[in-house]
Amino acid sequence: PAVVLHRLKAIANAHSGRVPIHGRLFAQWMHHAFPRECPYPHLTGTTHPMLGAEFRASTHTASSASFSQMLKASRQKSRRTAPAHSVPWVYQEENLVAPKRSEAGPPPGMRNIQLCAALAAFTLAVLNLGRTFFREGRRLFAFLGLGASDGKRLNGPNLEI
Repeated sequence: PAVVLHRLKAIANAHSGRVPIHGRLFAQWMHHAFPRECPYPHLTGTTHPMLGAEFRASTHTASSASFSQMLKASRQKSRRTAPAHSVPWVYQEENLVAPKRSEAGPPPGMRNIQLCAALAAFTLAVLNLGRTFFREGRRLFAFLGLGASDGKRLNGPNLEI
């Protein structure tokens, strides 16, 4: 209905054109749009949830119904839906989740550039390390006499590579 859409637009207008999906007003709107699937978001501190035993102790009434009571309740004629304009609506926002702090960071494309630069630096470091290991490995093999390909054994630290 138009009233439901109007309320959603009112939520967006109150938040600079955006609807905060973790806010109480959006949860209330979802409850009115889908009453069986979405619970009503009560204002903080306005309700006192109780366990069944606590309810029985404080009210001295049963928290369950007998089969005949349930049958009687199911046979009562009731309105399936109420007009949207008659449904209670509380224009009080509460964040159900703490808002994410926006820190001034680099522009969106800068992250890709930083990632490419880090990858290039890592690649160069690995290549430089590999070159060093290769040189030192050749010298070590030559020192041990394992590096001569022409059958001559090399002696001591006088190595020519």
